Amino acid sequence: MQRLRPCNDPEIKDVIRIVKDSVSFSFFSGHAVNSMGCTVFVFLLFKKHFKYPYLLFLFPLIFAYSRIYLGLHFPLDILTGYVFGVLFGSLFYKLHQYLQPKYFAIS
Repeated sequence: MQRLRPCNDPEIKDVIRIVKDSVSFSFFSGHAVNSMGCTVFVFLLFKKHFKYPYLLFLFPLIFAYSRIYLGLHFPLDILTGYVFGVLFGSLFYKLHQYLQPKYFAIS
């Protein structure tokens, strides 16, 4: 689905402060998917080993804020990216759990 970025949307372009201009379309945020997917994967790997593993989720929040602040994504783009990131991070964790005993066992 192609949707204009906030910095190119004629309805709000004059209302927001544009920090960075981009000519491509925005739905959904690849940065949100990657940052949330990696964070979920690392969180699931290390949640038993650290006292405050939930602090890891500050990283995708700050990253997403930067995307909105720059006028490159709408909040719905970020939320959709988060959903896909959680799905992919969980899926890769499950895949890791499945493959770990087979291929990563120390003899």
